[in-house]
Amino acid sequence: MADTKSWKIAAGLLIIGLVIGVVVGYASAPRPQATTGPTGPTVLTGQIPIGVLSSLTGPLSSMGFQLSSGVKMAASDVNNFLNASGQHFTLSILQEDDQSTPDGALVALQGLYAKGVQVVIGPSTTSQVANLKTYADSNHIVLMSPSSTGPSMAIPNDYILRFAPVDKYQMGAQARFLWDEGIRYIAIAQVVGQAPEEDTLFFRALWSQMGGNSSDPIKYDASAKDFSTEVSELNTLVQNGITQYGVAKVAVQFVGYEESAIWLNEAKDYPALMSVMWISNDGNAQSTVVLQEAGSLAAHVLFPCTLFGATNSAKYQEITSRLQAETGIFPSTYGLVAYDEVWIIAYALIMTQKYDGPTLLQYVPIVANSYYGASGWTALDVNGDRAFGDYDIWAIMTNATTGQPAWTKIASWSAATDSISWVHGKVGLPTNSTLPTG
Repeated sequence: MADTKSWKIAAGLLIIGLVIGVVVGYASAPRPQATTGPTGPTVLTGQIPIGVLSSLTGPLSSMGFQLSSGVKMAASDVNNFLNASGQHFTLSILQEDDQSTPDGALVALQGLYAKGVQVVIGPSTTSQVANLKTYADSNHIVLMSPSSTGPSMAIPNDYILRFAPVDKYQMGAQARFLWDEGIRYIAIAQVVGQAPEEDTLFFRALWSQMGGNSSDPIKYDASAKDFSTEVSELNTLVQNGITQYGVAKVAVQFVGYEESAIWLNEAKDYPALMSVMWISNDGNAQSTVVLQEAGSLAAHVLFPCTLFGATNSAKYQEITSRLQAETGIFPSTYGLVAYDEVWIIAYALIMTQKYDGPTLLQYVPIVANSYYGASGWTALDVNGDRAFGDYDIWAIMTNATTGQPAWTKIASWSAATDSISWVHGKVGLPTNSTLPTG
């Protein structure tokens, strides 16, 4: 017969399974297993502060908006559930603007910790997470990033939990998409930063193994407002590539964020740059900034962007529909991940009736490994990162009815089969369209 403490853990997991309504296989926990349950008759009461680090300003503001929207909706849903289920606590969301920078994220985290926060949703990027690691570990603050994917932060037994798969999957999706499109040479523009550096190195190694060639990356500072020199250099690389391989086999890989809108506007005066496909990453996928400031230009070069793909379930459709109705834009997967993270925190608190970093570090992965939410199964691996993930490919296309550019899901990539599935048939580069002016 199991002891009382072990029974409490099992009972908590059963409750979660019943509430979610989905039975999934139980994966091995990636963090130290809880060997004892909550002790004594302690009951959690009052408002429990949940920190949020989101990029409300700066080049990640679109992603920050999605994160904030997901958290806000989840907090409302969770608190309704907590009240209805007889819990004596609710969640209080404390949000800080990390200004899209590592230093801004650290200042914001310090402010949240001063307010008693023990668990934080965010920040968005690997460079931000890396800058917070020492502070989070030393102060036992659990960081739950919905979108950090850099391989260098795949570290076991720390206070960082990342609910998106590492970028080897994203780079694999880009490589397969480009190869299947007939691309054999890639000119690379890359923002300076830890994760972009890692992504470029991994991609180039993979691309070379596949038989493709690529340029050394043209590196730039995201805070700059003028990229004319770098764009001119990129044009030279593309011209050389076209001479050697032909225009149909050349593409631009843009490893960066929403400053891509500036690059596209500066690139429109270079026929070579506007004659090839540009591909980018999740820092640009579904960006309202890119759509508003360079939508027609992006549509001209297709601008496919890879984005971690949520599982298309009834839960996904429900939350996606609600978020779109509330915000007016189709929600990013990372907004759905943030939504799920709030629920995972709540279930961990229900199980333990304790609010402190070490306890949450033990129980959040246990809950995550049995949770199936808006983004799909949230199981974590031994490093505390999402254990697997397929990728969707979004592009800016001209809407046939309105004549306006719009983000459209054009394909998906399967990690299991390393294959591309098209949504409405293969999309070609619209090189014969009229180049937008002005």
